Amino acid sequence: MTASSQSLGLDATLAAAIDRHDVPGASLALLVDGEVHVAAAGLLSRATGVEATPDSLFQIGSISKTFTATLAMQLVDRGELSLDTRVADVIPGFRVGDPRATAQTTIAHLLTHTSGIGGDAFIDTGRGDDAVAQAVRAYAYLGQDVPFDSRFSYSNAGFVILGRVIELVCGRSWDAVLRERLLDPMGLERACTLPEEALLHRAAVGHIGEDPQPAPAWVLPRGLGPSGLICATAAELLEHGRLHLHDGRSAAGEQLLSAESARAMREQRASLDGLTGVGATGWGLGWMLREWDGCRVFGHDGGTIGQFAFLHAIPARGAAIALLTNGGLATDCFRDLARDLLGRTCGLTLPPDPEPLPGGEVDPALAGVYEAIGNRVEVAAGDGALHATIVPTEEHGELFGEELPPAVELRPLEPERGIYAGRAPHVLEAGTSWVPVTFPRIAGEQYVHFGGRALRRVG
Repeated sequence: MTASSQSLGLDATLAAAIDRHDVPGASLALLVDGEVHVAAAGLLSRATGVEATPDSLFQIGSISKTFTATLAMQLVDRGELSLDTRVADVIPGFRVGDPRATAQTTIAHLLTHTSGIGGDAFIDTGRGDDAVAQAVRAYAYLGQDVPFDSRFSYSNAGFVILGRVIELVCGRSWDAVLRERLLDPMGLERACTLPEEALLHRAAVGHIGEDPQPAPAWVLPRGLGPSGLICATAAELLEHGRLHLHDGRSAAGEQLLSAESARAMREQRASLDGLTGVGATGWGLGWMLREWDGCRVFGHDGGTIGQFAFLHAIPARGAAIALLTNGGLATDCFRDLARDLLGRTCGLTLPPDPEPLPGGEVDPALAGVYEAIGNRVEVAAGDGALHATIVPTEEHGELFGEELPPAVELRPLEPERGIYAGRAPHVLEAGTSWVPVTFPRIAGEQYVHFGGRALRRVG
């Protein structure tokens, strides 16, 4: 079956979804039966009233990591790197706070978020071509969120370090390498990394708050580029997904990545067991891995300052979906669209969201203060429940300009395994579904794990 965009009703479907979930604007691209279907709805900014169109740029956030991972695997194909290459052998004077992580972190550790290096250090190192290099130098103080090579813990800093490795091997800025080796060969003419490039096109503005309004800042510091600063249209983002669906072959027939490397990126390297609040069961080399209706799925989500992006591909069905949004309950919007469109076009049923146990007991011994680089959570026990307060860091306040709600109630999901669930729109995610929050013990210490991050109890 080949469904036309009109028969799919994409425009009306998207418009209804963003209205239902208070998303100011969105762009959608769907690959089914070898055809790409696109739609857009809503506004790029509620302040200006400019309409979203299929050629509008949105920030794809952390999906940028999959582009950086692809660049790294291209270097593996060329024999200029290997997964076992140590970062310290490429970056002169490389240092983080932990001596073992300094000496032993490899490319594989960075790609799979298993280095343990503190992840959310949002350091502004200027707007020059040396911003990534300066950020990595500043990471000399970074401690470990978890012990080296012990457990998955999502690390933005790890991908900035990987971007610096790419810069040194290629002799150019990450932005330039990305343009030369991926964006241009794939024909992504609008995709870009710098705000002055985005301004040449229709560009979305992020919106924050329960009544989403334009955010006070548009972009994260340039030094975070390899971790999350690409802007693209939904169709361009989908093309990146299709490159990997086709084992590294572009739409023009050029082999930009070896089939072996493309397949290796989709193989599980770190187990998550679906318990980290990112909805994945495992992690490959850059890709988060899921299973929907018995089918393996690879993809990634992204979030910046009031913008949220989603890309997921189902190899067994030859299908992929990309959604770009600029605020509101974007995660709920994506889930509704994916369930509807993939159900209609592929016969795919997405798994249900987790539901906590009614009347389950909580463990008051889990109360305490938990910290990681850039994150602090205070967990209290009372009234038969756990309550988590996410304390905004100074960096968060400067970038996002808002105070987070005071507390999230955590209800038992699998309490015997330390697994709870929280529901707090605009806090745990941009949606209303229950999100797993786990309390593992790592190397004899108590942690809380949510949103992919592990935070150690410090009090």
